[in-house]
Amino acid sequence: MIRTCRHCNEPAVSYSTTPLCRDHYNQRRRKGRPRQPRQPSTVCKECGAPRKPGVSIARCEEHYRVYARKQVRRSRGMDPDAPVKVVDTSKCSRCDEPRLPYGVMCRQCLRNYEAERRRKAGVQPRSTFCESPGCGQPKATPHGKFCRVCYDQRQEAKVKASSRAKMSTAAKAIEKQVPRRWDTA
Repeated sequence: MIRTCRHCNEPAVSYSTTPLCRDHYNQRRRKGRPRQPRQPSTVCKECGAPRKPGVSIARCEEHYRVYARKQVRRSRGMDPDAPVKVVDTSKCSRCDEPRLPYGVMCRQCLRNYEAERRRKAGVQPRSTFCESPGCGQPKATPHGKFCRVCYDQRQEAKVKASSRAKMSTAAKAIEKQVPRRWDTA
């Protein structure tokens, strides 16, 4: 059986793996040749102004900014053609109170946000009372553990313990005042 071209009913050439006639085979070969590189456009697609240098798309400075903003919105799953919402930077991002100078929220919203984060992390809120056993006084500082009295007592005990550790063994024996065997009558 004679092979025929798949496009027309001419006899197929023997040197082609697919059934193609000479004309269609040559057409296919020509298509695979490398083309001359296209010269990039030097003017903006939108308005015809000179193109922004160093940018791969044919847009001027003004239109490139709009295009890039739309691309960012599209990549974030937002509507690229929606009008840009102007954010008032003097107000809290959650309510309309004035915001803190170093953040984007007011003091109350920041506290609520931090408490929410702690709840999600499973952290128990710290007590506001002294952690020393038998003392129910409020803490001296919010980040500390003890009231002022218990804190001072602990500091004194630490100083005593550290000075005692520095003493020589002879001085420790004198301090203990251990009676010797031959001194006892």
